[in-house]
Amino acid sequence: MISIEDAIKRTEGASSVLSGMDIGLSEALGYYLLEPVVSPIDMPLFDNAAMDGFAIRTIDQPRKEENRFVLKGVQPAGNCRGFSVGVGEAIKIMTGAPLPRGADRIVIRENAVETGNLVTVNGSPKIGQHIRKRGEEISKADTILPPGRRLCERDIGLLANFGIDQLRVARKPSVAIVTTGEELAQPGQPLRKGQIFDSNSLLLKSHMESFASAIKTLCVGDHPVELERVIGESLEESDVVMIVGGVSVGDYDYTRRVLDILGVEEIFWKVSQKPGKPMLFGRKENRLVFGLPGNPVSAWFCFFFYVLPILKKMQGASVWRPEQMNGLMEDRVERGALRTSFLRGIWQEKGGQLIVKKMAGQGSHMLRDLALCRCLIEIPAGNGTIEVGSLVKIYPLRG
Repeated sequence: MISIEDAIKRTEGASSVLSGMDIGLSEALGYYLLEPVVSPIDMPLFDNAAMDGFAIRTIDQPRKEENRFVLKGVQPAGNCRGFSVGVGEAIKIMTGAPLPRGADRIVIRENAVETGNLVTVNGSPKIGQHIRKRGEEISKADTILPPGRRLCERDIGLLANFGIDQLRVARKPSVAIVTTGEELAQPGQPLRKGQIFDSNSLLLKSHMESFASAIKTLCVGDHPVELERVIGESLEESDVVMIVGGVSVGDYDYTRRVLDILGVEEIFWKVSQKPGKPMLFGRKENRLVFGLPGNPVSAWFCFFFYVLPILKKMQGASVWRPEQMNGLMEDRVERGALRTSFLRGIWQEKGGQLIVKKMAGQGSHMLRDLALCRCLIEIPAGNGTIEVGSLVKIYPLRG
């Protein structure tokens, strides 16, 4: 049995970034950038109006006439009419329209009165007011987004704003999920006596939908020959293979034996943690293999803490480990002498502090509290208890 730190180090050491690919911007959501995205233009591309109003020049306007201007024309957005503004002149201008030459400020429509070809300005607008300057956000050749960033909806809009339509990203890994056990039936099927529904397939598949290019789910009974065939085919087709169940020491736990027959190098088996102690990790050439416990909370925890970070790392993510925060325990918790525990919990802010409370159901078969929890609370191995008010590490769960 190895430590959690060693398990993280070994999984990360065995994984590498997948090959790159070019992708259109409209299809890039959820992919990780392999290269920095560099701006091809200044942004804004030209000086322009931030508000509808009147472009004027007052820096050399005689004081007594500074509030009245002769209207020369209208500058809409979308084209440049080549206007210039001199002393005592104004151009009606729309939001986003190019700034006329010579204009040093814009008076918003609410602060001006238009009468025929004259504009009377109320107040004293400041130089540069309501003008967006060329390159004030980003200059040409500046980095817009760094490599290792996962593209979100806001990023897509940002890059479209710069006219970028092609990106260099990492290929998403293909994944096979093999659930094992004679007791499993698929949701919607009738249950025979002694059977349970297979929750692991959909639990894990739904978590990785946006992190994998293809996900194949297969369910195999306790038949080593059939298990060998299914895992063997999965190793040929998928970058990552997850076998759920059969990794412990029961009479019908065949996973380790089958992986050995298939030539999978076992990098470790068993981690000093609860849940998920009998987790397995191995490799065959450039294929990664994770053996997860069959209890759904244990399977989910091992996926969340080890598999998902590796899927991110394989795509060139700059950050792949789960987010961490610190909180104060609201209740007393017994420590495990030999294994670090990860408890399902809830957290809330009180008086500027993060307060954490464990949930009642901590069994590895109890999915309801997993669905309702807001965090995992890490309780280090050791003797004694974690007292009320103790500082603990938590892993917030989003969504």
